[in-house]
Amino acid sequence: MVHHPGRQSAPATDEKPWWQQLLLWGGGAALVLALMVAAVVIRNRDAFIRQQAIETPAAKESPVTAPPAPNPTTSSTDPLNPRGQQLTSQQTSQQSRLQANQATLEQAKRLLRPNQASLFNKAIVQARQVQQGDPLYEQARQDMRRWSEVILDLAEGRANQGNFGAAIAAAQLIPNDDPSVYAKAQQTIAQWKLRSTQQQQNQSIIQAARKQVQPNQASSYRRAITALSKIPPGQPGYAEAQQLIAQGSRTIYLIAQSRASRGKFQDAIQAAALVPAGTPSFEAAQKAIARWQQGKR
Repeated sequence: MVHHPGRQSAPATDEKPWWQQLLLWGGGAALVLALMVAAVVIRNRDAFIRQQAIETPAAKESPVTAPPAPNPTTSSTDPLNPRGQQLTSQQTSQQSRLQANQATLEQAKRLLRPNQASLFNKAIVQARQVQQGDPLYEQARQDMRRWSEVILDLAEGRANQGNFGAAIAAAQLIPNDDPSVYAKAQQTIAQWKLRSTQQQQNQSIIQAARKQVQPNQASSYRRAITALSKIPPGQPGYAEAQQLIAQGSRTIYLIAQSRASRGKFQDAIQAAALVPAGTPSFEAAQKAIARWQQGKR
């Protein structure tokens, strides 16, 4: 090797070969790319976890627990406690009154008997024990009204049969718990008292008329008929009086026929003339009189 004095050797260059530089630059880019991918994965991880939580069945999140045991002091069928909750002292008192009032109304219903007004009255007295503001108070009031109406119906049935005394006695059993039914009962009682008085008076007339009748005496029947005719239509005893009048007029006509059959035409005519107009035998008596006046039977 020839050495040239006075010339310095060229310094060694720091540059690396091109392929080494390429490796360095490529490795850096790969690192950057890996970091970016990692960031994306980390950012999406939370959303992925939340999606899994949504899709996971609820049964996996919390175990099924058994329902609480029912409290022996509550009842799901209790109308005062439909949800079976713990009763307060006020609710307990309300429940006790409900049970007591149910027993009271049941006992009242057991007293009832058909056609016995007095027992319906006793049932009303029993139901009256349910106080205002208590459970079943409205039910008790409805029962009392219905039973009062039954008593009034029974009383009206007796009055229709002419038994005004029994009708009044029954209607007087209706209490004033229901003003409307009580007012109607009092008004009806006043009417029945008037009809009861009329009935007594007319019965006296009928009895006196019966006593006036003498067998085979046509004039006695005519006097009885005159008395019975004083009973006006629509009053108690009118139908009975009309029946007795018809029977009396028929009897007078038969007495007249009996006399005519024995040839006593004048006596027969006198008797037949006593048959009142408007009675069933009046027409027959008039025809018979015309025959007897001619001496014909």
